[in-house]
Amino acid sequence: GYSSQVKYTGQQPTSTLRIYIQPDSGYQVSALTIDTVAVNSTALTSIRTNGYYDYYVDYTDGATTKIAVSFSAIITVTITASATNGTITAGGAIAYGTDKTFYFSPTNSTYELTELSIGGLVQSGSAFSDAKLSGSYTFSNVTANTSIAVTFTKKSLSADAESAKTGSADDNELNGKLDELIGNMESGTDPVEALGDYGTYLKSNLTNLYNSLKARGGSAALDAQYESALAAIDAATSFTDATNAYKTNQAGLNALTDGDSSLTDGAIIDGDTGGAPADRDSSLTGAALVAVIVLGIVGALGVVSLGFGIAFKLKKRKV
Repeated sequence: GYSSQVKYTGQQPTSTLRIYIQPDSGYQVSALTIDTVAVNSTALTSIRTNGYYDYYVDYTDGATTKIAVSFSAIITVTITASATNGTITAGGAIAYGTDKTFYFSPTNSTYELTELSIGGLVQSGSAFSDAKLSGSYTFSNVTANTSIAVTFTKKSLSADAESAKTGSADDNELNGKLDELIGNMESGTDPVEALGDYGTYLKSNLTNLYNSLKARGGSAALDAQYESALAAIDAATSFTDATNAYKTNQAGLNALTDGDSSLTDGAIIDGDTGGAPADRDSSLTGAALVAVIVLGIVGALGVVSLGFGIAFKLKKRKV
């Protein structure tokens, strides 16, 4: 501990005495006594935070005030953590002088980090951008109580719709639909309603694809992929999520039929997934098929010729 005496000479009758207290590194103020009266726990917490104590005194010329301070080693420090529209690693006590990483994330993908406050100070520059990119913040060598607060704000869905567009020429129709919905939102359409319209559009496209593939020979796997695709789009909370779900399941549906040796062109025509179809009889080679056609034509002509001959003879006899 440490104690001192202050003697008042020539002072005003009443005044405030600010007592500055600075413990050594790794220590904290554990008690402050003024004229044998200890300050309360609220005042002690204030001293630890601010490094001083304001004492209101009634001066008497020549009188003295005895100030006694005790210090103790810091065993733990506390980090308070909070999140708005999201979640963050729980705060609490950690060992003095250690590191602590906090991870945070928004309620869903329609929110983004807009503010990071450390010890009550709003962060900017690389401290903020790095935290936004990684979704985390690390305290190093913590030797005092501190805090972390993150705030997530809802994204503009029109901006999200713009970012959902792809650069592929194959997606021109998809991008055109997004441009249409962006225009609608800028004209006053509710963004949530626009997102619902987009989901309906995507599900319609997948349904058309599913029906086309099913006509070539359906399967339980194809049915399951289709149902999963619809559920994924329904669960999307942003245009980006909906687009990703659509593209992933579109590829998944196609993958279930591409390269399937049972789905030959003949099988598609006949609807027969097993064996060679009748119109693909290997005995009917190209040459044989031509010969059959020629013989058929010649035979037909012969019948016609024979018919004319008989008619002519009958007519002649009648005359």
